[in-house]
Amino acid sequence: MSMNAADMRKAIISKMNKEAGSAVSANKKYGDAILEYIIDNMEITYSWSATNPSSGVPDPVVSFKASLSGSGTLTPSLTFADFLIKLAALIKSSIIISPASGFSLSPLTFNPAGVLIAVMGKEDNQDAAMQNLCSQIITSLKASFPNPAPASGTHAAFSGATTGMVIA
Repeated sequence: MSMNAADMRKAIISKMNKEAGSAVSANKKYGDAILEYIIDNMEITYSWSATNPSSGVPDPVVSFKASLSGSGTLTPSLTFADFLIKLAALIKSSIIISPASGFSLSPLTFNPAGVLIAVMGKEDNQDAAMQNLCSQIITSLKASFPNPAPASGTHAAFSGATTGMVIA
């Protein structure tokens, strides 16, 4: 399942509609909802190029899907720009990217230079504002977070490296 702004909006609003208790608690729920949605719905596919070191035969597997896990806390922000910086840092530091079964790789990470870019719209209701923000977050994740650095490792008798990362 890939990310969808309407579904992301529903997940965040559903979580936020539960009793928060305090600003810090509400902020944590907001961050939790975003992370949970990304972990449950982001699809990461790596391209893979490897050969058997003893025979030179290429690995017939040329790509694999990664799985995601993790949790973290979004700290309160004073400005929208600060919120985007903290959210990007939370995503990069809290989500663990694991290779498909059978792969042993150096750590898989998001692009350290990846940023979230969003502008506040002029929507007049929560649903429309959240939909706009979710759409911009998803667009930024897909465009800015794929890590161009290869991750080296093995798959069965093959040694190689990732040659690309695509986020959907």
